[in-house]
Amino acid sequence: MSGDVTYLVRDRVAIIEISNPPANALNPEVRRDLAGTLVRARNDDDVGAIVLRARGRGFGSVVDPDGYSAVAEGVPSVRDLCDRIENLGKPVVGALHGHVLGPSADIALACHYRVAQSGMKLGFPDLRLGLTPSGGGALRLPRLVGAGIALEMLLHGKALSTDDALRAGGVDRVVQDKAGVAAFAFARDLAASEDVLDHNAARAKGKTSPDAWLRAVSAARKSLGPAVLPAAREVLSIVEAALLLPTDEAHSFDASAHEALARTEESVALCRLNRAERRASQLPERLGATPRALGAIGILGSDALAISLATACLSIGLRVVVATEREGELEDSYARIGEFFDNRASTGLMTDADVDDRLDALTMVCGFQAFKDVDVILETSTSDTQSASDIAAQIDPFAQAGTIFAVLSPAVNVHAVARSTSRAADVMGVRLFGTAQTGTGAEILAGTNTSRHAIATVFALLRLLGKLPVLSLVDENTGGISARLASAIQTTADALISMGAQAGDISEAFDDWGLTRAVFEARLKDQHRRAADTVTDGATALAIDQRQKPGRAALGIEAIRRLCLASAVNAGARLVADGVALKPGDIDVLAVHGLGFKRHTGGPMTEGDLAGLLSLRRALPRLGDGNGIGGTPNPLLDDLIKNGRSFEWLDRQPS
Repeated sequence: MSGDVTYLVRDRVAIIEISNPPANALNPEVRRDLAGTLVRARNDDDVGAIVLRARGRGFGSVVDPDGYSAVAEGVPSVRDLCDRIENLGKPVVGALHGHVLGPSADIALACHYRVAQSGMKLGFPDLRLGLTPSGGGALRLPRLVGAGIALEMLLHGKALSTDDALRAGGVDRVVQDKAGVAAFAFARDLAASEDVLDHNAARAKGKTSPDAWLRAVSAARKSLGPAVLPAAREVLSIVEAALLLPTDEAHSFDASAHEALARTEESVALCRLNRAERRASQLPERLGATPRALGAIGILGSDALAISLATACLSIGLRVVVATEREGELEDSYARIGEFFDNRASTGLMTDADVDDRLDALTMVCGFQAFKDVDVILETSTSDTQSASDIAAQIDPFAQAGTIFAVLSPAVNVHAVARSTSRAADVMGVRLFGTAQTGTGAEILAGTNTSRHAIATVFALLRLLGKLPVLSLVDENTGGISARLASAIQTTADALISMGAQAGDISEAFDDWGLTRAVFEARLKDQHRRAADTVTDGATALAIDQRQKPGRAALGIEAIRRLCLASAVNAGARLVADGVALKPGDIDVLAVHGLGFKRHTGGPMTEGDLAGLLSLRRALPRLGDGNGIGGTPNPLLDDLIKNGRSFEWLDRQPS
């Protein structure tokens, strides 16, 4: 059984504790056991009050709809649990600490009282999954904290801190430590009292100013843009219903809205992406690898990326050694790093003492000798394989055993670089999307001999820098996930122009595929520039002269998108089949965090599942003669279709 719920009675107080590490997910086993202990406490005449608490780092922080709505026999939904707590007939005190998010926040609000430990964060990030709260939180929250604060939390993901929650009325008491002990003392007093006041009901009266409530809803509705997800509109309707409808009707409306949203393509895509992101964040565990200690980071280069990496690593408390090959670059690099921290101090983000501490942790040198004490070397100065190999060979004698050499140019062949050193197991490529401070995407390009522990170490570093890295296992002749996926889509787009597609329509079809759209538009501008010098009869002229060829029907936006999606899905199947991508979900994560696909698409593999793999497979022959655009349909794609399976099915299989 996954998870554990314990039950203990002391001084007429039933203590119910959830323990389901690492984040106390409310999976079916926990929900079933929790429901059983609530019945036990209700029926026990020796129990006058209940404390509901959780073990570990937080009360609960898993926001995942899997199994929350689908109710197996004897397993209540989160909504059922919340209703049972609220209507138990005995006061329930929630002892809250750490993160209290999503379904766990629903449970917390259903308790009649809440004692919060300093550092607690209460929030409802459900909208990120295209959903409203699963247990009635959108109804209970505005009654406790007011409609304005509730809408900030529900629509914009704002989490209430302990003090904010106390001021707003979301919790009853705040303690510095041991919320469970304080909640027990509170519950013991309630059990001894003959007249127990339900603070939830009392607060609701205080927060129910109809005019202010409706003004908050109206203002929030006006602020929503036209492209807002359906869940945001439903949140507004539910908060409105919390004021205007009788309680039972409001709860029925809330439940219906949640169930309808769970069936939308947007929510399905967002939930799948959420699961893929969680899986991607567990890469070391998936590899069975342990990251090495990170003390000092070496950065070779003086370009903007090198400076960005240096400031980012210093900002998180790492020692940094920046090396350049030319003496004249050192002074300029130091000045740019110092300017970054001076700007942070001038805006109040850091103190002068903090700036001094960061700069004291910085070493600037010309040459490679100072790399003898670093744990990871990030090389940004080269863009070709031969230069990277030469530098790796020069650094090799100075670096200590176990030092990782990571090349940040995606065009470099990591196998060739590895052969130039005595540390092939510690050589890899890294691709960042944006600077070290901006963007959340990163790709680790590992060669055949790259150590899984080295991969885990670089993964840990990138996570500290705020990135969500995805692993690509590349061989001598293939690029990583991002390069091959973008190339497949781009090649198809270019070819569709020669088939009569309008460039503007292609750009519009890529509206949700950010980086691909940007690359296509840049390429088109370049074709215009070159054609201004020499107009040819080839593809360049076709890209500029958008007149329809006789006998060729124009391709509409939806057809363009479908054909490009078919090419992307086939490329993704090839990436999985070749072992470059560990899971289809990893491709989606990189597409969203690296290539600019919007979250609500879920990424190309999810979008392909939702569009129907068979129909996309049928589109592939239109893209060429089997060796042309789109390529020959990959056998993995055919196998999934033949067996009625999907990329999601592949994601759920054990690695």
